[in-house]
Amino acid sequence: MVLLAGVSLAACATAEPPPRSLGWSPGSGNSAAAGASGSTAMPPSPGSPSATGGNGSTGGAGGVGGGPGGSEPAGGTGGLAGSAGSAGLGAAGSVGSTGGAGSAGRAGAGGLAGAAGTTGSAGTGGQGGTGGQGGTAGQGGAGGAGGAGGGVLVPRLGSIASGDDHTCALRTGQVACWGENIFGQVGDGTSQSPRATPLVVGSIADAVDVTAGSNFSCATLSTGTVQCWGQNGLAQLGRGNTSGSEKNAGAVSGLTDAVQVAAGSDFACALRSTGEASCWGWNDWGQLGDSSTSQRRSPVAVTGIADVVQVDAGNDHTCALHATGAVSCWGRNHAGQLGKGTTSTRETTPVLVSGISNATRVAAGNDFSCAVLDDGQAACWGYNIWGQLGNGTTSNQNPTPTNVSMITDAVAIEVGGKHACAVRASGAVSCWGYNDFGQLGNGTTTRSSVPVDVAPLMDAAGIATGSGLGHSCAERANGAIDCWGYNIFGQLGTGSTTLREASPVAVISLP
Repeated sequence: MVLLAGVSLAACATAEPPPRSLGWSPGSGNSAAAGASGSTAMPPSPGSPSATGGNGSTGGAGGVGGGPGGSEPAGGTGGLAGSAGSAGLGAAGSVGSTGGAGSAGRAGAGGLAGAAGTTGSAGTGGQGGTGGQGGTAGQGGAGGAGGAGGGVLVPRLGSIASGDDHTCALRTGQVACWGENIFGQVGDGTSQSPRATPLVVGSIADAVDVTAGSNFSCATLSTGTVQCWGQNGLAQLGRGNTSGSEKNAGAVSGLTDAVQVAAGSDFACALRSTGEASCWGWNDWGQLGDSSTSQRRSPVAVTGIADVVQVDAGNDHTCALHATGAVSCWGRNHAGQLGKGTTSTRETTPVLVSGISNATRVAAGNDFSCAVLDDGQAACWGYNIWGQLGNGTTSNQNPTPTNVSMITDAVAIEVGGKHACAVRASGAVSCWGYNDFGQLGNGTTTRSSVPVDVAPLMDAAGIATGSGLGHSCAERANGAIDCWGYNIFGQLGTGSTTLREASPVAVISLP
């Protein structure tokens, strides 16, 4: 239901998969070695011409990316004084090595579990040897260029999100929403519906993450607080009450250290800076993970997990990605959507997904779930009657993860009501599953149990899949947003309420 914050996706060559790390701790660049000392100029014999000062040595390579590059140490101390040396010119430093993936910062740096590392700063040149007596000092070598981040730039979670019939996106700290608004889920202070073009949500100016539930929306702010708006009959806004609906954004009670938020049908969960997760709202299926089935009007801790790097919420279940690459899920499990190898009525505390130990992203939808693996493959499990597991079948259910066909270069994945979409390393987008409203984006309304390409998208930086009848949206590298699929409530943001669009169309009037 959610994807990834407004960083651009460069079309880069595939690199080694980024290391997993807690999404809020910036990576540290590796310091390059110091330049060697300049050569010592030999003192001349009395009356002879001055010797030339030694050239400065090559500067150290720049720090590896993945957070700000490491500071480079100064070059070696210059040589002893020669007489009347002319200036030596140091050679250019070598280019820094490719950086690993950076971690997501609360203010939006790096993507969770594999976003691009920040380019390392240039290495400081080695200090040249001091010239001979009266001579000019040798010039130090130029510093190495900073390491490039990660090779493939991975979209960061939270830049764009789709609910049942509305869509929200981050726009430089602001949040803009459009589509159905009968419960105030667009956040413009009204319940006028539909809203077929984007509207800015209240006074929010420092959002770093956005998510959309069935009929409500939430944003994480740079302060670590979370604000939500829209339907609240089941306490899904986390304000300590069940007010029916709220047309303006308001704070979730007690959260001050959130780094990411995920909205399900009528509940939501937040990842905290401690690696723990807290959830609130409807809980009939144990989707809050607190060992109960009681509705919670304010956040409660998910039992037994403390190393989470990403969380996502589906219709009636929740999944979390751990720092180890394992995935755990909890809540309803009638279709095997928890991935534990069997079906059951519910699980009120987290259970491990069978066979997954190398995930870099997880997504939960309506009764099925998917993950991106560190080798670029995607795996899905749960309900499959529409081919939404992408394995070429329409078997009723699969409680154990199965690989999505033809996907070997996924960097992000999102799961909707009856379909799923993946961003590929090239920036292309592939979707599979239900397609009666064109939500697969390939120009048809033909369902597909294997991935089909969304044409002509080749520069996706984020992806979102609606949980209702079905629409999808992608943020592009230049900040534009394209959407496709069901549109009766204006959720495609084109200014119209045409029934559907089977190919991507541009969202207009974005702030």
